[in-house]
Parts: sequence; C-alpha cells; structure tokens
Amino acid sequence: MPRIGATSPMYLDLKGLKIVIIGGNSPCKQILEILLGPGLKELAPEVLAVADTLTHSEGIAYARGKGIMVITDYSEISKLSSIDVILKLKNDKTLSCILDKVNTERVSIIDFNEYQTISFLNCLQAEEEKIRIKRKIQTEGADKKEIIDLFDQFSRKIQKNAEEENQYLEVERGELIEIEKELSQIIQGSMIPTFIINNDHIISHWNTACEELTGHKAYELVGTDRQWIPFRSAKRPTMADVIVGGMSKKRCQSITDHPGKSPA
Repeated sequence: MPRIGATSPMYLDLKGLKIVIIGGNSPCKQILEILLGPGLKELAPEVLAVADTLTHSEGIAYARGKGIMVITDYSEISKLSSIDVILKLKNDKTLSCILDKVNTERVSIIDFNEYQTISFLNCLQAEEEKIRIKRKIQTEGADKKEIIDLFDQFSRKIQKNAEEENQYLEVERGELIEIEKELSQIIQGSMIPTFIINNDHIISHWNTACEELTGHKAYELVGTDRQWIPFRSAKRPTMADVIVGGMSKKRCQSITDHPGKSPA
C-alpha cells in the first residue's frame, strides 16, 4: 500500500507504485516527465493510465507519446486492476460517483489542490536529487569535494522549493483576506438582517441590520455560539445551525414540530 507521510503534504513511497493520473493538464506532464525519467528508474514507479475528457491537453499528448494508456471515459478507471494510487489533478462533477466504485481499501485516491500539486512536484524533484547523490556516493573513487557540492546543491534546491511554496501560500492568504474584506463589506452594507456562522457554529458576522432588529451588538456575539439568544428563550439550534450541521430533513422537521427539543 502507498504511504502518505505526515511531514510532507503529499509524499508517496514510489517504489513499485502503480499509478493512475486523472487530469491531463500541465502539472500532469511535469509529473510524468519525472516518474518516467531516468532519475527514479531504480524505484520503478509505473503509470498505468492518464485519464481526461480533454484529449488535446499536454499531459494526454505526452502520455500517448510514451505509450501510456489514455482514458477519455472515466468509468474505465474502475475496470483497471492492480492500481495502488490515483492522483486526481482536476475536479469534474462526474468523477465523484465514478470514483465511489473504486475499492478504497486497496487504492488510495489523492485529491490535489493547486498548492498540493506544487508540493508534490517539489517532492518528486527532491527524490530525484537524493537518488542522484546516493549514486554518486556509491561510485568507486567518488570525489569528496564533488559530493559536498552535490549536497550543497540539494540543500539550495530544498530551500528554493520551500520558498516557492511559502510564496504561493502568502499570495493565497492575501487573496483570502481580500475576499473576506469584500464579503464583510457586502454583509455590513446589506439592509437585510444577516448573521453568519462557521463550521463550528461560531458567529463570524453580525451586520448592522441584525443589530437594529435584535438589539444585540456584533461585539457581544461575534466569536460566540450565542446566535440563539435573540430568537430563543433557551439554547436551541437556529436554522443556520441546522444547515451548517447538515441535519437530516426528518430531524429538522422534528425540531420544528417540537421546539423545546434540542438535537442530540
């Protein structure tokens, strides 16, 4: 079985690994170039197939050129035998129900976002470098200075990869902050009384209209789970809590029919 390490976002033990890649975009081609290249030859990872409905993407063209099976009908993936891991590089509405047919007790499905894709490529490149250094060390009469230089190059490469990943995260964080600012402005400017809770049922927004309607100020409630206070005499879930909690329709109806009853 493939192993996913805790220290790296997406590290796999590549030795003898049988891989299917979903998504033939540019990162797919980059991954294929490393997996099929001489750098990882001794680990012998095997790419069984590349799947994508877009038949002219870079990764698909590269796979065809290397004689790798190309799948344009995702349902064919579940028919493949001996898969160890599926690297999912794209989102497609049809994929979820199809991948449900894959035996996940035997096959790992790794759903990459953009950052994880970058991180995985960096891990593959680092593995290549590590193997190259090992080969050099094992060479009879290896020059000590050359080996030290190789280790220095490896360290610089790892540092550069880390800087690239941090830079990506900083940009993403900045974009999220801007989105949050815009969202807050929209909510605060709305004349409709509005409050928002997060997945932990904690209030993140309580707009001015909601303050005027309920008489409760945002500073009193934001950061708490007391959204029930203006509407209930005792702590019970609001409709927002029901929606966030994904409560079943039957359970929701039960709470409506018996308002004194809180969910378990």
